[in-house]
This record gives sequence, structure tokens and C-alpha cells, in this order.
Amino acid sequence: LENLFPPLPSEVILPLAGFAASSGRMNLIAVLLWTTAGSVIGALALYGIGALLGRDRTVALAGRLPLVKVSDIEKTEAWFLKHGTKAV
Repeated sequence: LENLFPPLPSEVILPLAGFAASSGRMNLIAVLLWTTAGSVIGALALYGIGALLGRDRTVALAGRLPLVKVSDIEKTEAWFLKHGTKAV
């Protein structure tokens, strides 16, 4: 859920989960499955919010975030239009 809830980044959770798996407190396969599922669910939730809001409202909302510029969003869109099928 790192994508949806940034105050809890995966950089904090994954080392702790790896330590728990290495010490036998958690199953490594379960750790991998749950961390992957959490990341995918968070990304899908953000995708859904963006789809519901539409491009213009999403860009306007993102443009109000610190360190996010609308021009950067537009450059990213242009890059994905040109290279997206190769990158994704």
C-alpha cells in the first residue's frame, strides 16, 4: 500500500519483513506474496481514483502537491506516448 499511503513506504516494511522471514517468524513466500499484493492494490486504487476524477482534475490535484509541476506531468505523458509500449 506504499503507493496509496506514502507515510508507510516499502523501504521500511520490506527490510523488517525480510528480517522476520530470515529469523523464521514469517514464511518467505508469504512475505513476497503479501508485499506484492499490497503494492499492486495500492497502485490499482490510485489508478481507479485517477480514472474516476479524469485527466484534467487529476492533473490539477497533482499540480497542487509539493515538488510536482504540471509541466513535468505533461513531459511524462509525452514520453509515454512516444515510448510507452516499449517501457510498459
